[in-house]
Amino acid sequence: IIANVGFNANFIKNLMNNEWLTNKNETRAHKILGIERYMLGYIKELNSWSTFSVRTLKWLNDSFGSANVKYLFDNCNNTSEIETILSRDYIYQLLVTLIERYNYDFKRLIKYVFIDVKYQGIESISNTLELLKDCSEMANQMNIKLKEKYPKSLKMVHDIFAMNHRAMRNKENEEAFINFQDEWKKLEYHNKDFSIVIPNSPSDIVKEGSQQNNCVASYVGRVKEGKCTIVFLRRTMSKDVSEVTIELRGKNIVQVKAYNNREVNKIHKAFINEWARAKKLNVAY
Repeated sequence: IIANVGFNANFIKNLMNNEWLTNKNETRAHKILGIERYMLGYIKELNSWSTFSVRTLKWLNDSFGSANVKYLFDNCNNTSEIETILSRDYIYQLLVTLIERYNYDFKRLIKYVFIDVKYQGIESISNTLELLKDCSEMANQMNIKLKEKYPKSLKMVHDIFAMNHRAMRNKENEEAFINFQDEWKKLEYHNKDFSIVIPNSPSDIVKEGSQQNNCVASYVGRVKEGKCTIVFLRRTMSKDVSEVTIELRGKNIVQVKAYNNREVNKIHKAFINEWARAKKLNVAY
């Protein structure tokens, strides 16, 4: 029966060496092997019998349903990717964590892992899932929301999160920020549309960097040493939402960046000029 559905002699020989895995009272191939009918194709493509493969297939089926499992394997680029998934419990655990704990959509996640990241030069399935899991965990620990769950540059986003995470955990930075609060408060300013908001702690700068997808958190050390000041331009009606990050050195405004290090628009520039005049700052960016 197993031979008649297309399995080769090597598979059958391997199966006979593990005959305790089979149900000899059944008359249909998938029942004999103890798997769902649709799983036959994936096992057949590998042409090898493994308790790990069958167990992982069953886990995937029980966790995500047959339609999603079919979608997963239909998006695999080659047999080796199918083999990787079926032979490593770790990949199954990563999928479960991302979907159940961090609310990733199964099909969108699979498309990202097997198609989108290939253009980023990330070939390993497990590396992609690990990087996504790390980003989600660090964002959770820093109490921020991921702006891009499926980043166009995953390695860069991960490195920025890691840098921001390290900066936030540095207690020396926290103490230094307290000493600068009175001086920084002099920079606060607002009109009906925009406000200049100062950071109260290194974690504020870390969150800014993560939300804006930039490396501003690397400036925490310089801020602590008094070499520069970081402030935030935000909407007056929504001061918790990042919009523009500003760096000052002394009385000079030297950097102004919107999301993803983009240039600011004319409306932002007009407000920055207004703020600079009011606080006697030099616009030098």
